[in-house]
Amino acid sequence: MFDKTCITQGLSVMPGDRYEVEIRGCSIWTTELVNAETRRILEDDVTGNDVIVNSILIDHYLWDYRRDHADEMKHIPFHRIRCIYY
Repeated sequence: MFDKTCITQGLSVMPGDRYEVEIRGCSIWTTELVNAETRRILEDDVTGNDVIVNSILIDHYLWDYRRDHADEMKHIPFHRIRCIYY
């Protein structure tokens, strides 16, 4: 299980560290859950038949949202890592 200390204290996580892998895995799984729920909602909405949604679009949306609302989200800690995958 992930130790939140490195996040709350602003410490960097090393690429490939088990915590970094856990965070990445959880973010992938969460994106898949959002994708599944979005698709379920769209199936019930007859006006949303032409909407394209997939995990990549959701991931990019969430990344852009966090960047656009950084000031509003300052109170939410996040992991710090230097990696080509982010």
